[in-house]
This record gives sequence, C-alpha cells and structure tokens, in this order.
Amino acid sequence: MSFDSLLAAGKYGDLTSYFSMDYLMFFLPLTILIYSIVGAKQKKYVLLAASYVFFWSFSRYLVCYLIGATIVVYVGGLLLEEAKGNRKKWVLGCSAGMLIGVLGILKY
Repeated sequence: MSFDSLLAAGKYGDLTSYFSMDYLMFFLPLTILIYSIVGAKQKKYVLLAASYVFFWSFSRYLVCYLIGATIVVYVGGLLLEEAKGNRKKWVLGCSAGMLIGVLGILKY
C-alpha cells in the first residue's frame, strides 16, 4: 500500500470492509493509537476524521454527501437547541426531511 494509493480516493478497494485485513491491521490500530494519544476534547474530531478518511478510501464522490449530512445534523442541532415551542418541530422536520431526501436521491 503506497501513499499515492491512499490519496487516490475510490481506487483503494481493499479498505472497503470492516472485516478486511487492511482495515483490521492498518486503519483500525492507527485510529485507536491516535485516539488514545489526543486529549479528551479532540477525541470526537479524531473519530470524525477517521470516518471521513475511511469513507473517502472507497468513495470519492459520496464523501461530499457525508460532509453535507454532517453539516445538516450539526446546524440542525444548534438550531434545535435555541428553538422554542413549535419551531422545534419545524427545525427537526426540516433536518430529518433533508437527510431523508438525500437518502432517497442516493438510493433511487
């Protein structure tokens, strides 16, 4: 596995399963090592970055949808925290609707 093959998104097919040897012998131990080294506040960012890298390794285009879904959930959560009354239902409905819409586009 060369560095160039890791940067060539979607071209490294051996990392596409949680049960592949590349995942179990390379990616998972490296992620656990980095996760154990960083401080408590950075752990969530390590997991987020690891998720993006794993997804990028086999799908260069669909990672854009993953980033978009992350933004929708994050902004929706911030708006939901500030919302009151019926606005909470509206924010939750819009966020869920956007995510289900993307799922429908990708599925069909």
